[in-house]
Amino acid sequence: MKEGAKEILLMLITGAILFVNCILIYIDPPHDEKAALVGLFVLGIGASLFAMAVFYVKGNRGEKLITVGPYGLVRNPMYLGAMIMFFSHILLGQSCIVATGAVAAIVCCYKMAMTEERKNQEKFGSEYKLYMDAVPRINILAGIAKSIHRK
Repeated sequence: MKEGAKEILLMLITGAILFVNCILIYIDPPHDEKAALVGLFVLGIGASLFAMAVFYVKGNRGEKLITVGPYGLVRNPMYLGAMIMFFSHILLGQSCIVATGAVAAIVCCYKMAMTEERKNQEKFGSEYKLYMDAVPRINILAGIAKSIHRK
């Protein structure tokens, strides 16, 4: 299967899981309210990171590599934000079915991030290699530490 087709398939799977998980969480609300509150907090963190990354890309359109803002902390902030949001489904859904879907979606997001990195390596070459050496893929704590150390 071609890389573009794989990427579309991963996006479709991830979207379907999001849709199904939202319906399941709505049909069978969380039983543990404290876990649900933590889940909402985690969802907010993921959504904030995702939105920040999207707005950064929109504000910096063009053919240059974005290495500042959330992209200065991790190379894939949109995918990390999506993974964090899917992790919140485990706390919100509190069922094996929702948890299984969330884990599958997290794996799909990670695979999409890997595909994106291969494309960026081809597009930006040595500039992206230097960026990869300086900024972690999705470990935001390491990214924050490296960012502080650089200053």
